[in-house]
Amino acid sequence: MSEFGTYDWPAGDYCFLSTECPSDFQTGYIFLDEEDDIYDLDFNMSFCCRNNGLSSVPIQLPTANPFYLFRFVGDCQEVIGMTVREEYIQFDTEDTDNFDELHGSHALVFLENAYLEMRFCYYE
Repeated sequence: MSEFGTYDWPAGDYCFLSTECPSDFQTGYIFLDEEDDIYDLDFNMSFCCRNNGLSSVPIQLPTANPFYLFRFVGDCQEVIGMTVREEYIQFDTEDTDNFDELHGSHALVFLENAYLEMRFCYYE
């Protein structure tokens, strides 16, 4: 069983990257069709997400090391004992014959005309 199956994740509004999710999380993925003339490195990101609490209500998570969570529905999830900084990454995907795909529950993204921006939260 994966480490995520044994951890009791608190209620809240967040996602994390994983190919295996706890039973009380929704699953989904983002497939990016990268520019064929540059690298042709299509890739898939699998997510575990939940929205059963308010992001403004702090949750308890391990705080020994910095970590990332992804925004799901609301703002960055507040975490007890951690400061959070919102960050983003942008992808310019294939302009013609694009196969970008958003499926199920996944991190908050903005996708338009072969351009994707993903929001995530850095905790320290």
